[in-house]
Amino acid sequence: MRVLAIVAALITAISAQAEVGPQFSQVVPLVPTVDNSAGDPLTSGIGSGAFHPPNSWLHGLVYTCTDRGPNGDFMGGKQYPLPAFAPSIYTVFLGADSFHVLGRLPLRDRWFRPLNGLPNPLTPPKQSESAFDAAGNPLAPSLSGVDTEALVRVNDGTFWPRNQRTIRFLAVDARSGRPTAEYAYEMDPWQNYTGAASQGDMKISELVMIDRHRLLVEERTDVSIKLFVVDLRRPATNILGSTWDDEATLPSLEQVNLAANGIVPLTKTKVFDQKAEGASLPGKIEGIAQIIPGVFALINDNDFNVEGTAETTVTYLYLPPTSTH
Repeated sequence: MRVLAIVAALITAISAQAEVGPQFSQVVPLVPTVDNSAGDPLTSGIGSGAFHPPNSWLHGLVYTCTDRGPNGDFMGGKQYPLPAFAPSIYTVFLGADSFHVLGRLPLRDRWFRPLNGLPNPLTPPKQSESAFDAAGNPLAPSLSGVDTEALVRVNDGTFWPRNQRTIRFLAVDARSGRPTAEYAYEMDPWQNYTGAASQGDMKISELVMIDRHRLLVEERTDVSIKLFVVDLRRPATNILGSTWDDEATLPSLEQVNLAANGIVPLTKTKVFDQKAEGASLPGKIEGIAQIIPGVFALINDNDFNVEGTAETTVTYLYLPPTSTH
């Protein structure tokens, strides 16, 4: 397969440094669609999350997901030109210089009713937003509202999408489903990134299990990314059930010096810095899939062409084995 050729070329050509490989783009149509403010049709934004099944013999097979759908800032909330849009999972095949969309799976509830991307009334008040339709009329919150930003597919074939926000680093007992540990993760200061004016501009957009013990974490702004490897075997303070788990605790965990409070965060090692490398990548890299050890596919979220980015772009990235193993 052609994707194997690019994988082989990357491994052969690159030695001890991270390097950006081939990059290719295409428009994924959105059906139904409407025009954006410039009069151009909205397109599908399939890159909010990405996952390659580690046991698949199809190295080019990647599952991706959309987020809540086309939206824009409006009256202190969000305007939804297609409020009935169902967040979806896409089956994508990556080649050496192109990709092909093989299928789309709109998310549904247990009664097979389509989900949507409207604000959910169960969202904590501090995170909730008002919603409006294309004409500016208020939209009611929906219990079917989700905002998917990542996904995995487990061995029984079921997908586990992740909702926006509330990112936690938890250890979970596989049999009971109960958390057994929770760990703090300390992000880099916003001053170290291009495109950030405060720490609030920083995001964790993707987590990739490299193996049983190592996790690849993407920190980003809208224009720049860094990738870190977290070794889960390294010592870290378990804060599960502590006062730091209580929302009423002030100052909160984010506001205090961790070391001064006896908290050891997860240890992270930087393996890629777009700014330092001078790498040319599209904005809003949100989906990352490990194709084989050391070779990753980066996918952007084009925001459905609301702001004029019609294409979805896939970029191959090689990280040397010494950095991810």
